[in-house]
Amino acid sequence: VPLFIVILGSIIAGLLVGFVWEWVREYGQRAEAARQAREMRRLEREVARLKVEKHEGQDEVLALLEQAS
Repeated sequence: VPLFIVILGSIIAGLLVGFVWEWVREYGQRAEAARQAREMRRLEREVARLKVEKHEGQDEVLALLEQAS
């Protein structure tokens, strides 16, 4: 087997092992980021719901102006 094939194969194998290693190592960070994104969406929905409740019964124009600030 020519030496350049051995060297090229070793480089490719090393890259593959490195990519898999990093993917496994960062799993916890990705899971935590997904959890935080879900929590952020939940809190944004709650804030929107509370704003609607706060402005319930008010004039729509005044509610929109207060909401924009």
